[in-house]
Amino acid sequence: MFAKEGILCLRRAKRRNLDRLAVATGGQIVMSLEDLVPEVLGHAGSVKVVSFDGADEDAKYTFVEDCPNAQSCTLLLQGP
Repeated sequence: MFAKEGILCLRRAKRRNLDRLAVATGGQIVMSLEDLVPEVLGHAGSVKVVSFDGADEDAKYTFVEDCPNAQSCTLLLQGP
């Protein structure tokens, strides 16, 4: 339902990561559908979920890119 409208919803994410995403995207963390209004939504240019060959099959990484307030980056190194 949300993905169809271009809205990212995260489940079981660490609070620290949620806080960082809220700052980077300019959005607010919402815990209830009643609190979901356009004013709390942030923006990102793209969101991708990726898993890598050789990684634990449950290991998926979410890349949120082109955020208006980005203040950090992640460097992911994969060995042979």
